[in-house]
Formats: sequence, C-alpha cells, structure tokens
Amino acid sequence: VVSMADAEQDIDLTKYDIIPASQRSDGTLRPAYRVKKGYLPPQKLPGTTTFTIGIDVGGTNTDAVFLKTENAVVTVMEKVKTPTTLDVVSGIRNALNQLLAKDLAKAVPKEEVRCVFLGTTAFLNALLECKNLL
Repeated sequence: VVSMADAEQDIDLTKYDIIPASQRSDGTLRPAYRVKKGYLPPQKLPGTTTFTIGIDVGGTNTDAVFLKTENAVVTVMEKVKTPTTLDVVSGIRNALNQLLAKDLAKAVPKEEVRCVFLGTTAFLNALLECKNLL
C-alpha cells in the first residue's frame, strides 16, 4: 500500500487503484490511499457493487445472509434463520430457498451473486470439543 502523501513523486498512477478517504466505524477519518492494481479483490474497489451469500450451519439453526458490498461497505440485505436438519443438506437448501424468496434478494439477478460461503459452526464446535467426529 502506498500513501497518498507521496503523490508528488513521479509515480505512474495508471498502475494503481485509488481508494478514497472514508469514515471508520469509530468516527475517525481513513485517509485516501492507493494500491497496486490487482492487489484488492473487485468488491474492495470504489465504485463496484457485488453480492454474496453466506450460510452457517449450526447445531440448532442454519443461518443465511444476502450481502451487498458497495464501495467497500458491506450491507446485510436479507437474512433468515431455519432449523438445522439431521441430514444438513436439506437445512441448507431450506435456508437458501427462503433467503432467495425474500424481496431484496429476488431483485438481484442470480448471475450477479459473486460468491457463496458455507460455514459449519456445528463441525467447528465438535472439533473443539472432540465430540462426535466420526
């Protein structure tokens, strides 16, 4: 990452993406900076919008979220919580179907969803507690 403070140097700016100044969650100002092209994924670049689905299978519930990332700001557009099923797959399918049936998620064409993340809190807890692994 190269600071904007040294912008007066003879640097070829066509090789960089400019990240504008922004406000941090604590209210302080994050100064503008630049990074080499290709350093950041597209959803982190200013002026881009991406959509992501996240699913977490827990011991009791399966949660799903529909996220919008715009100008590096992530917003939860929709979320659902469904019971985790014994076979896990049908619980994931139920959560995903309910999520995609919500109004804001339906408004986004499916081809614009860039990623789907799947987490399994149930497995992680079993691993940490050394229970029911096999």
